Amino acid sequence: MKKLKICFIELMPFPYTMGGGTTHLINLAEALLHKDHEVFIVSSKPSRAYQKIVINNRIKTINIGIKHYKFENFNLLKLLFYIPYRIIFELAFIISTINTLKKLKPDIINTQSLITTSLPCSLTNKKFIATAHGIHSLGFKRLYELNKRPLASIIGSKIYKFIESFNIKKCQRIICLGKDTYNFYKKTNKALIIPNGVNFQKFRTYKNKREKQIISVSRLTKQKAIDKLVLAMDNLKDYTLVIIGEGPMEQHIKELIKNRKNCIFLGYQNEEKIIKYLNASRFIVFPSEFEGLPIAMLEAMACGVIPISTKVGDVGDVIKDGYTGFFVNSNNPRDISKKIRSIEKYNLKKISKNCVATIKENFDWNKIANEYIEVYNDALL
Repeated sequence: MKKLKICFIELMPFPYTMGGGTTHLINLAEALLHKDHEVFIVSSKPSRAYQKIVINNRIKTINIGIKHYKFENFNLLKLLFYIPYRIIFELAFIISTINTLKKLKPDIINTQSLITTSLPCSLTNKKFIATAHGIHSLGFKRLYELNKRPLASIIGSKIYKFIESFNIKKCQRIICLGKDTYNFYKKTNKALIIPNGVNFQKFRTYKNKREKQIISVSRLTKQKAIDKLVLAMDNLKDYTLVIIGEGPMEQHIKELIKNRKNCIFLGYQNEEKIIKYLNASRFIVFPSEFEGLPIAMLEAMACGVIPISTKVGDVGDVIKDGYTGFFVNSNNPRDISKKIRSIEKYNLKKISKNCVATIKENFDWNKIANEYIEVYNDALL
């Protein structure tokens, strides 16, 4: 089998951003390296607000363009500055990526969205595969709505939809993480499903006693709605909530838990500590407004933690209600607390074992990497 020179393109600074997208890239890159392929990851430059994440030093990273700055708590003044900055940032990213690809000359390019990250390839007619971490145009529309920016939602969604349509015409294949995303893109006749995976050498269940502990591992954004989970803890006084993550809502979350003694905020944690907390927890809760297929959910289930989630994105591919987890009707705090109370009567030990078995059977990175390689080789024909 030919050894490939593979280039991933990611808009957010890598490896500086904690989240599912970063974890996906790290795990996939490591699996491909294990099979002796060469891996490059091209992404934007981080500002001082970002903390570097330790990764395998064989993953070659290239940060290009101008620095990516975090913008939080938008007001009119910030918005007036942000719009021209964002335009310049994305143009710089596109131009710098085109120049970087000329120098790298990769065998295959795998972009991490059908929006800006794919444009350097589409504009230069380079063959590329796009990974859809959810439905991009709809996700951004919902994100703007959550931030109470209706005009940006209307205009932005139309722009993103146009860019997405352009990139779909140019790409070779669209890799979807689950059925919901696949059903949206299947009309293109380019879509296929390759799910996220789990590193079983790290994420596994130990024979620990599980406390009445709920865990959240995610980016702290309005999309993830962790503030709703914190409020639900008012009706779950006998449980402890452990929050692991960072993001724009971090300060807000810290303020919310000040007078809630059953909530603990840990911020960013390395994998070793996350695994320790997962193995002490009964439930992991995802009150998300929208999702793809969260790697944090798969990793938690591999550790025997039972997921509770809103029915969004591709989570339905993993959660079978009452068998490998539970769905909550909405992310209203009362609905969350009621759902947790209602499932206490179930055989949770059995459901925990079902979680582990399901992940081991379907989400092995070694198998998933082989599927990516097959798609890459097909694209080169």
